[in-house]
Amino acid sequence: LEYLAVPICTAIVASKRKEEYRLRRIDALMAEKRAHAIMTVTNLAGNAKAVDDLAQLFTVVVQEIVQLLNCDRATFWKVGKGGAATLWTMVQPFPPVEGAALIRLEGPMKLGTI
Repeated sequence: LEYLAVPICTAIVASKRKEEYRLRRIDALMAEKRAHAIMTVTNLAGNAKAVDDLAQLFTVVVQEIVQLLNCDRATFWKVGKGGAATLWTMVQPFPPVEGAALIRLEGPMKLGTI
């Protein structure tokens, strides 16, 4: 059995290197996805027309979050204008209707809300 020790060790080391390389590629891909999502949201937020159209801004931000987190849905909450003590979000109506406007939900932001 001793004659198998060297080939087995070599195979284990090669397999470990291959797995480490695969994990580094996955990390690089995730970093690239995060950077792309940040650039997309930043470009949209920097566009004056898009900021006026909050429904579009919310839709894009939530789509990017869902893609990054690999989940099926997400909610993006925003603090009211001027530091107002409110939190608000926009959600799609249920059941989903093509072309339906988003519904704005708003609530007070106080101790115990979050």
